Amino acid sequence: TALAQPPRLADPRVLTRRVREMVGAGRLLAARPLLAALRAMGAAAGETAEIEGRLLLREGRLAEALSVLDAALADGPAAALHLCRAEARMQADDAAGAAADAAEAVILDRADPQAKAVLGVALIELGRPDEALPCLRSAVAALPERVAYRQALAAAEERCGDPAAAAATLAAAITRAPDQPALRVAAIMLAMRRRDFTTAD
Repeated sequence: TALAQPPRLADPRVLTRRVREMVGAGRLLAARPLLAALRAMGAAAGETAEIEGRLLLREGRLAEALSVLDAALADGPAAALHLCRAEARMQADDAAGAAADAAEAVILDRADPQAKAVLGVALIELGRPDEALPCLRSAVAALPERVAYRQALAAAEERCGDPAAAAATLAAAITRAPDQPALRVAAIMLAMRRRDFTTAD
């Protein structure tokens, strides 16, 4: 019988997917040489810059990540680059910059729920929860399994003066992810702020 063929990493699409998986899994040392190989294959500069930006963020090298993303965006807008820079700016406590980048990412790709979620979180940080609500509702509708989106939506609902809606949103998130202690803590803290001591247990 013929030997099984190895994955065709020479295909830039396969290699790009593999590098992204490694970065997402925290396998940063293994990702670096593959990213270099991807560049050598002539992959799109914007895409490799975005991947490098995410890799640098995972390494805790925030200033370098911002520098790479700034340089890439100087060559032209791209939704993925703006989204990555928005996430970097949130890490840098620059909510205004993050909101601007996330808004640009939404304009460039209106179907991206992650961009809408980041924009919503940034707007909450800027004290504009009413503007955050539609962004976060859209993100939750697109990816209902992302409990982080629901937690952010609950925060916006509470800050808009609707703690009952926030409680319902958190309850739905807990139903989907009962093993996430952060959700239960958020629900308990909300109940205490509402002085609902029967729920806060």
